[in-house]
Amino acid sequence: MVYYIQHGVQSSPPTWLKRCCIPLLVQCLIKPGGVSALVRAICDTSCDIGSDWSKLDTVVEVILTVHVQHAEQYYKNICSQVRKLACLI
Repeated sequence: MVYYIQHGVQSSPPTWLKRCCIPLLVQCLIKPGGVSALVRAICDTSCDIGSDWSKLDTVVEVILTVHVQHAEQYYKNICSQVRKLACLI
């Protein structure tokens, strides 16, 4: 799925791929440093992550699309990671 995101593929990935990847992506995001890892994966090696806003929009879209049953706990975890990232800027 990261390939679809990074290379700007306009078509949606196959349903079976989404079904397999989304739980893995959620597990990665809720781990410590998961949000920062997602930013690095999507924004590639660009030093200035503000240079390509479409990639940052993709990061936000991935984070805000909740695919878990306990959305409140998910957001609590994700928000704490985003706050830590914001303090680094």
